[in-house]
Amino acid sequence: MQVIWVGLAVAAAGLQLARNAVQKSLKSVMNDWAVTWTRFVFGWPWVALVYGLGFGADSVQIPVQFWIYCTLGGVAQIGGTRCLMGCFSGRQFAVGITLTKLESILTALLAFLLFQDPLSGVGLSLILMGMLGVLMVSAGQQHVSLAQVWGAIRSPAALYGMASGVCFALASALFRQANLAVVSGDPFLRGIFTLLVVLSIQTLILTVMLGVFYPAEFGKVRRYWRRSSMVGILGVSASMGWFIAFGMTNAAYVKMVGQVDMVGALLLGYFVFKERVSRVEVMGMVLVVLVVALASVYL
Repeated sequence: MQVIWVGLAVAAAGLQLARNAVQKSLKSVMNDWAVTWTRFVFGWPWVALVYGLGFGADSVQIPVQFWIYCTLGGVAQIGGTRCLMGCFSGRQFAVGITLTKLESILTALLAFLLFQDPLSGVGLSLILMGMLGVLMVSAGQQHVSLAQVWGAIRSPAALYGMASGVCFALASALFRQANLAVVSGDPFLRGIFTLLVVLSIQTLILTVMLGVFYPAEFGKVRRYWRRSSMVGILGVSASMGWFIAFGMTNAAYVKMVGQVDMVGALLLGYFVFKERVSRVEVMGMVLVVLVVALASVYL
């Protein structure tokens, strides 16, 4: 089973990296909320199609708490996106971005405190190793030292970064609980169905928000629909991997392995864009790869 969820998490990380590359080009022509909306509105039909073709004839029993977990998780993820935007508003934005990478350890903590989701000693050790590796890579990419991160821990950008990590961690923990609440022995069905419901809720929330506060953004999305649809398809394809894996193991383990996307981004920058890579970044990358390899064997 561990080979399956590790593979799903790695695939999701790769798809997320591809989505980010396409999404980056949209940020110059529309605001962040509109870019986020494209992931939902163009991704929803793709998830609905996959669910309809793969599981349309299968019935599932849905308890009340499922809807609560999906709604709270969807709102938490949107809140995390807002806090992530706030990281860029202060002078210490690089510190804030680095602190968002604490998501895996925060997921483990929240999942245990709120839902008593068990965490093994080996799992906790790997999460801490992975977190250190990710912080090393992120600090190198943002051109800040870990000492600078600690020194600016009370800055607005740092607080936004930590709040973003908490929101995303809470969302992951809630999505796992929603997944497990679906009465079905098929983790693929549970994951796809949960994602479909969460996307529906998030699409509704952001559509209303854009209509009220940023109505002009709809025209921009329509104008750049080809790139927007690619962002949506890549984004929800990654989400399918995350959501299915959430039903197989602790969400913190999934997010830990998913941090391998930073390694992909680092290698892409080095080989394609000829960017310089520091020794600290290389050490962090090795740590992350080692964690993924160990997770596939011991978790």
